[in-house]
Amino acid sequence: MSTATNLAVADEVAPEVPSPGTPFGGGFYAGSIIEDGLTYAMVVPPKAIGEIARVAWKTDWQKATPGTQSVIDGFANTEAMIKAGGHPIADWIVKVRQEWFEDAFIPSRDQLEVIHRNLKPGTASNYTYASRLDWYRASPGQYNGVDEHGNGHNAHSIPPGEAYTAASPAQ
Repeated sequence: MSTATNLAVADEVAPEVPSPGTPFGGGFYAGSIIEDGLTYAMVVPPKAIGEIARVAWKTDWQKATPGTQSVIDGFANTEAMIKAGGHPIADWIVKVRQEWFEDAFIPSRDQLEVIHRNLKPGTASNYTYASRLDWYRASPGQYNGVDEHGNGHNAHSIPPGEAYTAASPAQ
């Protein structure tokens, strides 16, 4: 279950790209991302619209949802969730589309990383390669999911995201 879920809205990047956190496109600019050779601005709506507390992601965790595996195309993932049904978070997105943003979607992994890197909501320590190894009391290669890139590695972001360190990204 999600305790706070943000959605994103993609708009093509304007000639002058604003700084992260600047009002833009009815929300706030969160950073730029490349998808299929095109550059897009990640825009998050105001918190009152773009955040919902305690909504289930899906109702049947035993069944995979076809078409939701993209790490870069959150819009396509969201469309597949809406089509498949059984995703309360997708039902919420449909309502947001009807009332506020017709192109709202649940961010994919790399889209969400751009949002987090540029609009980090708190001062908690970053989840880095070293902290993941320590958390799982593992050696490099021993824990599946920890690699030399660590969290933050994002080839789709502009500029490409580097692995997080203890100090970067800062709040």
